[in-house]
Amino acid sequence: MISVIYLSLKDLDPKILEAQVLTLKETSIKIHELNLDDGIYLIRVLHFSLNTLIDFSKSKDYQLLYFARNKKFIGAGYAINNADGDFLIQTQAKWAMIVPFEISWHQDLLNKIEKLKFAS
Repeated sequence: MISVIYLSLKDLDPKILEAQVLTLKETSIKIHELNLDDGIYLIRVLHFSLNTLIDFSKSKDYQLLYFARNKKFIGAGYAINNADGDFLIQTQAKWAMIVPFEISWHQDLLNKIEKLKFAS
């Protein structure tokens, strides 16, 4: 399902984007098995374990934005693959936005993200 999402930004107008929302119950997710297209995806984690393991092996490069259960921004990172081995990320975030590296956002914008909101 594609949703309109607002990223609340400190001292700026919200950033409006469209993202495919994926609701997953697994504690381990293999990104390459999801067959993602070139858009932005928002993963909602529904299990009750503390951590989720996200496997980016064999997938393209992404920027990741992490949000807590209350959708407050808690950090960002990158999944840059290397052909020499596996690439795994472990997170406690209950929402993870994956953005194709080609359209990733600059650090100045990342530092202003406060919260994720859905359009009503």
